Amino acid sequence: MEVTSDERLKTGIRHQQAGRLAEAEQVCREILQASPNDPNALHLLGVLAGQRGQTDEAIAAYRQAILVKPDFAAAYFNLGQTLSGAGRLAESLPAFAGALRAKPDYVEVHVRMAIVLAQLQRFDEARAAQARAAELAPHSAGPLEALGEIMLREHRAADAAEQFRKALEIDPKQYTALNSLGNALLSQGKFEEAATCFRQFVEQCPESELGMGYVNLASTGRVAADQKEQQRLMAVLGEPNSPADNRVAAGFALGKFFDDSGRFDEAFACYTQANALWKQIRAGAGDRYRPELIRRNIDHLIAQFDRNFFETRRDYGEPSELPVFIVGMPRSGSTLVHQIAASHPQVHGLGEGTDVYQIAKALKQNDPASRSNVEAVRAAAKEHVQQLRAINGEASRIIDKTLSNVHWLGLISLLFPGARVICCRREARDTCLSCYFQWFSQGNTFSFDLAHCGTEYLQINRLMDHWLGSLPIRMLEVQYETLVADLEGQSRRLIDFLGLPWHPGCIEFHRAKTTVLTPSMWQVRQPIYQSSVGRWRHYQRHLGPLMEVLTNGTGT
Repeated sequence: MEVTSDERLKTGIRHQQAGRLAEAEQVCREILQASPNDPNALHLLGVLAGQRGQTDEAIAAYRQAILVKPDFAAAYFNLGQTLSGAGRLAESLPAFAGALRAKPDYVEVHVRMAIVLAQLQRFDEARAAQARAAELAPHSAGPLEALGEIMLREHRAADAAEQFRKALEIDPKQYTALNSLGNALLSQGKFEEAATCFRQFVEQCPESELGMGYVNLASTGRVAADQKEQQRLMAVLGEPNSPADNRVAAGFALGKFFDDSGRFDEAFACYTQANALWKQIRAGAGDRYRPELIRRNIDHLIAQFDRNFFETRRDYGEPSELPVFIVGMPRSGSTLVHQIAASHPQVHGLGEGTDVYQIAKALKQNDPASRSNVEAVRAAAKEHVQQLRAINGEASRIIDKTLSNVHWLGLISLLFPGARVICCRREARDTCLSCYFQWFSQGNTFSFDLAHCGTEYLQINRLMDHWLGSLPIRMLEVQYETLVADLEGQSRRLIDFLGLPWHPGCIEFHRAKTTVLTPSMWQVRQPIYQSSVGRWRHYQRHLGPLMEVLTNGTGT
């Protein structure tokens, strides 16, 4: 009796669900050999490629399936999921829209769109998508999770936690809500409660998501992995059929557990394996670090924005003193500086956003430096200040801690001549090693390679040196090592730079009831400590590629 295509596809799906990816792919190839445009087989190939971390192949397979079957809602949805998972958030939205054209009542799509829109800080649209999901499934946990994610992105962590708890009341087995609740608690500094959530998550989640659970558990600073858990994570890291991001997460989790217990060589081996795999995955998605391009871009900024540039443009922009910007390398103490300043009653901390980038993109078609476009620059600056005042009308200073704004300080000086900029610095080896040990799931592609970490460090510091010597706005350098050695003295210096009276709560920053969403959320909830200074010495024998870049000083 001949086996039908549908029956063979079901066999392939069973193989895929059991983690037998090679066997599942063989089934797909056999179906496609007989029927080259079978959309379901193409779709399954996309799923298999996604599990392996082959982003480009997954996207191509989903798009081919959609080409054959234009109303293939599941293919549109998985295409959107793949794009958003690769950090291509804006690109994912048309894919989700395609799924909704084919299936308007597709609740999961509305939920996912709400989350992506929140990540893009398009909160009105995110709430509209979430409301539609809630209308379609009023008694479902998914829309409540989406609402929680929106609130968390709005720095309303306590409200977000309430939504995640409501989702768990509806469906106690909704393990993703446990993870989200843990993140909301973590961002508030409630580490014990967060650890409990993450523990429950790793007990309930499928093996394909185990790594992420342990990454989050390790970030609480409250637990260690026992030998059995370490072996389980090692098995995930070495399992080629496990989803690629799960393997990467397992590697970073093991690295943290080993580092915490002083097993430095083992920790470095795990971090190296995880970074190499993630670098490969990101390269497959077209996201590669190009040192020569970074250097050229910074050369261009230095050549364009010199002292003479600003001499003839002093009347540009909005002179408000409300905006403050923190810039520098990741892992350079910027979250600590942000938390100290935001502990002042007259300061509001925004965390990280995309506002300046969005302004730059809007002005890109017209040269913002041109005299003919001064009104466009002034209007954009005025609108931004109005948006800041809408966020907190009582604050005297509002801080944007988007570190990549270091590339936009020339434009920022045009937009906001009354603004202040804080440049965060940290010893090169400690900064680069800390970046290498931090899994940045989006952006910061330099961090997956030690030599690239050195390049980025040198180039960002070269650019900051230029800005400090060229920009007409007020700027302050804060050295991490000096800050932790003299917390009160340096905190007073920081608050004085902001033009505000001293407040003793600034040195009690770890008690501040703010939402922290950066990788430093554990560190900034602790009283000041100096154990991170000179941490690189534990790994000195492994830092050859980094030292070569830092020693020759070229950053290329």
